[in-house]
Amino acid sequence: MKEVKMDFNVESADWIKQSWPFAPYRSKEFMEMLKRLGVTLKHFKSLPIYKRAVERGLIVKDEWRG
Repeated sequence: MKEVKMDFNVESADWIKQSWPFAPYRSKEFMEMLKRLGVTLKHFKSLPIYKRAVERGLIVKDEWRG
């Protein structure tokens, strides 16, 4: 599995990385992107960008609401 390095936290990230730059969460396109990157969904859910999307209400109960 490849290790994807993201910013330490969203607050210190570049402004363009603070919004959701991906296809809708769990969509076919999103899952294909994870596969291309060699990242598991479990690992992605540990990243700040996922946590920020949950805080902002884009992902609720592990479903896309964006």
